Amino acid sequence: MIATIPLATVLKEIAGFLKNAYDHRNDLQQWEGNVKAASGDITALTIKSVSLEVTGFKFVVEIGGHEHTLQALPNVHEMLVKLDGQEEPDGRVVFAPKPAFPSHPLHFHLDFRPVSFNGGPVTFEFRFKG
Repeated sequence: MIATIPLATVLKEIAGFLKNAYDHRNDLQQWEGNVKAASGDITALTIKSVSLEVTGFKFVVEIGGHEHTLQALPNVHEMLVKLDGQEEPDGRVVFAPKPAFPSHPLHFHLDFRPVSFNGGPVTFEFRFKG
């Protein structure tokens, strides 16, 4: 005998997960991140604040005791990336869903790359654990 689940139940569960992720998108506890250099070296960062809104994304992070602000602002065709107020002309925001079923179907990665930092291109990698 095969068990079936009504479509309405499945949709209700999906809607619940989406609402939960949206409600917690700016919670520091839901985020982790690091900085990955072109050489492959990875540096830990501490996320001090996060804001994901329709007006743009903003992460304030601490790396090696120094605070930095990373922003992505809506532009005509793509997101404009800034580090500490300076535009990153080649910078892009890359969104990648990374679900873990059934416990965390809304995990995703949000990367800012390439960004000039400490004399070279790096990727700021952020993970929403939702």
